[in-house]
Amino acid sequence: MKRPAMLLLLGLLALASASAQQIQVQPQTAESEPPTKVSEEPLAEPKVEDLQKIASGLASESFQIRERSQAALAKYARQYPDKVKEGLAPSYLESVDAEVRYRLAEVIYDAVVDEMEHSGFLGIIMMNSAITLENKMVPSIQVSQVLKNSAAARAGVRSGDQIIQVDDLTFDKVPGPVKPGAIAGGFRTSPSLKLFQDYIGGRKKGAKVKLKIQRNVTGKPRVFEVDVRLGRRTRDLMLDEERLKEERFFDQWLQSRKAKAKP
Repeated sequence: MKRPAMLLLLGLLALASASAQQIQVQPQTAESEPPTKVSEEPLAEPKVEDLQKIASGLASESFQIRERSQAALAKYARQYPDKVKEGLAPSYLESVDAEVRYRLAEVIYDAVVDEMEHSGFLGIIMMNSAITLENKMVPSIQVSQVLKNSAAARAGVRSGDQIIQVDDLTFDKVPGPVKPGAIAGGFRTSPSLKLFQDYIGGRKKGAKVKLKIQRNVTGKPRVFEVDVRLGRRTRDLMLDEERLKEERFFDQWLQSRKAKAKP
């Protein structure tokens, strides 16, 4: 990506990384009811003037108002990406306030790149495990943490859940790990974890997968099936190649809007 869009996004990523040093996770309890999907409250389709009115709050002297305004725009962007990116592009191009441009770019960026094809992402931190099912030991994937606003969180997956199957894929014929490990943090990755990760990553954003999980409910193990519509990785979790691909896509879109804005 080139000047000034490149500089803007580098600053955007740096600020995002600084504010996200600790991974946000979905609050969990040791014992829980069966999975319940968490859906975002639907919003009425906004008019351009509605979006611009909210965007005016990005220039407020109050940090809280600036944060709330950006959050409101981001929520509209998740539900009406085309409306948001087209409605806010003129405001971004005309603004001379660096922070306002940064906040608008963050909202518009996600709306623009959402139309790209992305690898599927579940949004969990996991460990190799095993459970007793029907009087025999069954290999499983233990959910250690669920990332906030992820596909797994929206589907009702919780920390402590044991994934024993995804679609028709089970882990009973996968060699055991040399030692327990996790996907992140430098731990050894077991064959089961690698198989699961590759299966999810081999699907595309928006694809549906069915997880069979075991969960303790009132002290007793119960097995449920959970339908999950896969999301995409956030920028701070992407590989460099995928992030650069997104940035080029956004830069091309931005240049096209600049060309249209010229008299």
